[in-house]
Amino acid sequence: MPTAILSAATLALVSGCVSGNDASAVDPSLPGSQPTISGPDAGIPIASAFTMISGDTPITAYSPFLDGPMMDQDAELAARRDRHAKFEAFTAECMKEAGFTYHPEEYSPLDASDKRSFDQDWMWIPELPSERADVELHGYGASGDEPFFELPSVSEPTTAGTQANLDYVAGLSSDAYAAYYLALVGHEDTVEGFYGEWELGCRGEAAIAVPEVEAPPAVEYFRTTYWPVAAEINQLYASGITSDPRIKELNSAWNDCMLGLGVDISSQVISGWEGSYLSMPSPSVSFLYAQAVETTDGSTTEPGLPGGDGVLRGTPAEAKIALADFDCRVETDYVARYQAIQIEVEQAFVNSRKEILDQMVAYVEQNS
Repeated sequence: MPTAILSAATLALVSGCVSGNDASAVDPSLPGSQPTISGPDAGIPIASAFTMISGDTPITAYSPFLDGPMMDQDAELAARRDRHAKFEAFTAECMKEAGFTYHPEEYSPLDASDKRSFDQDWMWIPELPSERADVELHGYGASGDEPFFELPSVSEPTTAGTQANLDYVAGLSSDAYAAYYLALVGHEDTVEGFYGEWELGCRGEAAIAVPEVEAPPAVEYFRTTYWPVAAEINQLYASGITSDPRIKELNSAWNDCMLGLGVDISSQVISGWEGSYLSMPSPSVSFLYAQAVETTDGSTTEPGLPGGDGVLRGTPAEAKIALADFDCRVETDYVARYQAIQIEVEQAFVNSRKEILDQMVAYVEQNS
């Protein structure tokens, strides 16, 4: 199963997340509306697995409160800087004992641009250019090096590999290079320039020896009391909407249209994802199939894609799939109908959980 898909489908607090692009509001009457690349490739649409919804939805009213009470940012930053310095010092000493040089890295706080945005809702519908001629030229659009199914994530602040550390490992033999990362993170497989706090190696030992910064009691209470409802929202977006019988009926009509145009993607459905956006023929499945690329290990599909043995991205085959998708979205009024169903599903969820959602809002307002 494609790793990139897993990371998107299992996101916590997914409501209102944006894809890596600043998407403009969607006109529900159009098959899709997506931003374009700037620079030398100006005008080429950016491939995205998500379509943004214009205006507010029932859940977006609660989205700004899903992060919980605001902490004292200055105090938190000072505590994190102190913890990071101790963590790096411990790692450097541990690596020295292992026979290697490690340069403590400077603390880099989480950039505001990396934080989730909760100002818009979204749908599991890949974006398409609003003009058919653009689809014919570019298919689903260009994609950068990052997995195109990924949404921005929020994580603890980390530091990039300092130039000193990168220069040091660059000068090691292949055996010493492997031994260095075995000592640092507990195994030889790593991504150059990024060090995670893993359970093994010197960084794993440092993570145990240097405790994380504790959250204030108000934040801990929020996490214990209100994160479960956030998990329910996550599940709603992962499969609750796409498993609605009306979405299944819409996807069936869309697929009948695709078959009529000579495009059969039924073999690309991902098994074991019952109720999810990949468990039935849908625009998401056609997008995944049409955007199949050559992988780093030499294979020619995304891992887990059944039946797709060719590199389709940027080929006439991709354009054929994307054009059929475009035409069938128009024929079935796919985007507008999907959005209307999603809003109804969200409203039903809010109605059923309104008491605790309102309590969450009140708690955050009183403790921020």
